[in-house]
Amino acid sequence: MMAFVALFAATGCLDAGGPPSGQRWISGRTVQLLQFVSVGAGAPPTSLLISDGATSEESTLYLASDPGRASSSSNAPSASAGARLLLTGFSDPGAGLCAYGDCRVAEDSLGRLLVPQNVPQSPGVYLNIQELYRFDLSTAAAVDLGQENAFATSPSGMRLFIYDESTGSAQVREVDDRTTSLDNIQGIAFVGEDLYYVQLADPSDQTTGSLGRLTVDGTPEVVVNGPLYTSYFSTLAAGSETLLVLNQFDPNGAYVTSLVDPATLVLTPLPGDIGSVSPDGNWLVLGVSSDSNGTPSYQLEAFDRSTGATQPLPMTSGGANDWRPGHVELWMSADSGYGYAPSDNHQIQIWQPGSGATLTQVAAALAAYPRSPDYSNVSQTFTRDGQHWFSFVPGPNGGQIYVGRADDPAAATFPVNPLGTGSGSYWELVDGRLLVEASVGDYNRNDIYLVDPDTGQSRALATGGHVVTIGTTRALALLDWDAGADSGELTLIDFDSGAITPLGQNVRTAIVQRQFDLGDPDADLLPPGAEVAFLVHDSLASPYDGVWVLALP
Repeated sequence: MMAFVALFAATGCLDAGGPPSGQRWISGRTVQLLQFVSVGAGAPPTSLLISDGATSEESTLYLASDPGRASSSSNAPSASAGARLLLTGFSDPGAGLCAYGDCRVAEDSLGRLLVPQNVPQSPGVYLNIQELYRFDLSTAAAVDLGQENAFATSPSGMRLFIYDESTGSAQVREVDDRTTSLDNIQGIAFVGEDLYYVQLADPSDQTTGSLGRLTVDGTPEVVVNGPLYTSYFSTLAAGSETLLVLNQFDPNGAYVTSLVDPATLVLTPLPGDIGSVSPDGNWLVLGVSSDSNGTPSYQLEAFDRSTGATQPLPMTSGGANDWRPGHVELWMSADSGYGYAPSDNHQIQIWQPGSGATLTQVAAALAAYPRSPDYSNVSQTFTRDGQHWFSFVPGPNGGQIYVGRADDPAAATFPVNPLGTGSGSYWELVDGRLLVEASVGDYNRNDIYLVDPDTGQSRALATGGHVVTIGTTRALALLDWDAGADSGELTLIDFDSGAITPLGQNVRTAIVQRQFDLGDPDADLLPPGAEVAFLVHDSLASPYDGVWVLALP
């Protein structure tokens, strides 16, 4: 049984009204932080993109650079006086979320910014139209790339797709500005540097699409003739491969889900809808519909991509299923656990190719417990290495998440959040420990715990706030969060010693110099000397309001 430590330690505070650590670059109460950027090829990201404006329509994009140590924080200039103007009418992606890495201004492979500008519209007219500009920060050169409703870059940033909904046309712009035009485009996806798209033969009929491809230095070509149903064109990560998923009409007019292998262009019709794919990429979970004597049913089946054979799975509808990372092992339960009484017993079935499913009786059910900040890209039932699994037990304020060893699902599991609290997500440390936020009602005001998933031992680190990001040995957090002021105290928390280092009060958002990278999830984002930018915004006008930057101790 895990004992939660009572949290009595003071989080520490700065002298009332004292300045934050670091140096103020820009003053003002309407400024917003966006991201660190590099000025010059190969340069470290030491400048800042910021926006300023009381409303989104008035938002202006600026580049702010280090004013130098001789510049006084008390006399920091406004954005218009102390930063380089890039664009008025900036279509701000939502600066308050950028600390979590999901709304950065896009860049191409040369580090040039791709920035949308709001287009003035007539009263009562609301169209998703922007003008797209490309900025080279090292030369201050700007290029107008034209009107767009959506744009996307290839993984390397060497290719840019720009879509204009008003005409249904698109252009693919290479890094050297060679451009290919495409008409009647309904959906696109980059697979590596190759662009795949659905192109309609009849713009008024969504079922006349065919799948096309534009390779680097190539010309547009048809890969799969229609008819396609364009709404369901997507990509699927299958192990080290990326596959295309199409919903096509067969000669009888029925939907058929098919896979396209970009390496071979082979089209493989599937007997059902795709649910998930095994870590090795060979097995697909399919939902297969059937009708027996007028009674419809929905059965899950495992589809072997190497042979085309299927195996029935002991599950029909509802419930939960997930692949264990690093294993060809599908975990299934008849229910998700949510809404079930704590006394209920739950059956977890673990299916493996060849051996079928084994049954384990447990006191909880599989739980989706997202990991920050890569929660949208990974399994939610298991830790990253697949060594631990999560379950849920209902209770006050939503219930508790439990963690246990995946090699022995029948063994004891341990709660990660105290009874009576809710936990929205967790952070996974390099050594496998879990950093857990637990709150009652306000998800910006959490108690923060460090949990050992092997023993269930928990240690309280801080209270009244939320984690901004973590490094290998410490976390950056906003504690003593004031919901009315929408700000807290920026703080460093050391995992092992529990030491808390206050950095600044009345902080609304903070961003780190290096962005979290799914390809290198164990990189230290908070080493000594790394720069952190943060926005001070007191509930009342303050001499410290504005953008501050500090080098971490």
